[in-house]
Amino acid sequence: MRRPKRDAEPEEVIAAMLNRYSEFALGQAQPAPDPRLEILIDAIRWVRTELSRPPMRARRRFFVLVQAHQMNAEAANALLKSLEEPQVQSTFILTTSRPGLLPATIRSRCQQVRFRRLAPEVIRQWLQQNAQAIPAQAELATALAEGSLGTALRVIEDPESFLVQPVVRYFTGELGASERAVLATLEAAKEVPPASMVGTLLFLYRQAFALKVGLDSPYAAQNPGIIEAVASRNLDYLRRALRFLLARSIEASTNVNARLFNYTLLTTLKPPPASTQARPAPARPGPGPTR
Repeated sequence: MRRPKRDAEPEEVIAAMLNRYSEFALGQAQPAPDPRLEILIDAIRWVRTELSRPPMRARRRFFVLVQAHQMNAEAANALLKSLEEPQVQSTFILTTSRPGLLPATIRSRCQQVRFRRLAPEVIRQWLQQNAQAIPAQAELATALAEGSLGTALRVIEDPESFLVQPVVRYFTGELGASERAVLATLEAAKEVPPASMVGTLLFLYRQAFALKVGLDSPYAAQNPGIIEAVASRNLDYLRRALRFLLARSIEASTNVNARLFNYTLLTTLKPPPASTQARPAPARPGPGPTR
C-alpha cells in the first residue's frame, strides 16, 4: 500500500485504504500490522458518509476497523459520534492487539470479545489440509504462530521474516559469542527490522525454556544446535531473557534505530560464563533493560 502524505487530499486517503481491501479476504494470510500507519479522520468521515446510505444487498452492513488503536485523536473523536448514535442496520467491528490504547470512551461503547489462541493441532491440520503445507513447514509455522492462524499463514509465505537464520546461528553459538560475532550477525541480517529480530529471539528462548523444564520441542529436535545451546544456559537466565525480550517487543514496533536496537539485543542477551551460571544472579548479569 502506498501511504498517503500527511497533506494528502481526502480522496487519496480513501483510495489508499480501499486498495488494501482484497488483502483481508477470508482464507488467506493477512498482512502483518504496520505500526507506522495511522487511521486518519478522512477515513472515518468516509465511513460516516456510507452510514447515511442504506445497505445495498443485505439487511445489515458491517464496518471493520483493523488495528483500531492506530486511529489518531481526530479520527477517534469522529468515530465516537457514530458509536453514540448507532444505526439498526449497521455494525462496527474494531479489531486491535492493544485495546488499552483505544480511548476509554470508545471501549465503553463496545462489547469486548476476546479470541483464545487456537490449539497447535488445529493450526497444524488446517495448514496441511488447506495451505498445502508439508509436515515440516506446518510444524514450524505452528510453533511460531503462538495460536494465531493468520500468523501461521504468514510464516508459510515468508519464514525468514519470522525466523532470521543469522540470529539462529548466533544463538546456537555457530558464530561464537564475541563482539565480532555480534557484528557479523548484524551484517548478515542488516535489513531485518527490530520486530523480526525480537520475534526470532523470543521463539528461540521459548524453545530453550521448554526444553529446560522438560517439555517437547519439535523444532529443537530437528535442530541439535538448539539443544546444545540450552545446555549452557540455566533456567534463571532463560527467565530473565524472556522478560527482557517481552519488554522490548513493544519498543521494536516503534520508530527506533534498527541497527542500534538489534545490537543492544544481542549484546545484552549474552549468557553469563558457564562457571557462574549456578550462583545467584548479581544485579544485572545478563538480560535486562538497556537505557
